[in-house]
Amino acid sequence: MLLELTVSTSGSEPSRTELVDNALEAFLSSTVGTELDPGQFETTTGIDVTIDCDPVLNRILELVVQGDDHARDSGDVVTTAIAEHIGITDVMRTLEIEAFERYRVIVETLVTNEECPCETPDDVVQAALEAYLDVQQIES
Repeated sequence: MLLELTVSTSGSEPSRTELVDNALEAFLSSTVGTELDPGQFETTTGIDVTIDCDPVLNRILELVVQGDDHARDSGDVVTTAIAEHIGITDVMRTLEIEAFERYRVIVETLVTNEECPCETPDDVVQAALEAYLDVQQIES
């Protein structure tokens, strides 16, 4: 969702492809020829929504979840509402990287490196995007 919001609110309107390419280039170049710091690969583990509300609102959320085929819990309802509120109607769960072949060798090298905590190429891409969008700074 942060990627979509960044693309939609940027004044210069970088495309999703440009943003992903910039993130991968910056992140991967920082890992080449250096000792890997496992901390640079830390990522969020997903969307975590904690809701503390009165019993009436809690019951309303439960009813909304029951009536929504896509919502697993009240966190999904809130996340969807936030996305809709900020104008993101197509929150992609997967990201196709058009130029992935350009990065494949370095990404696969990282995945097989024992010092790197990433287990899949997806993990490396997630770390690159979060580093580029400065997600850790947002969390603090």
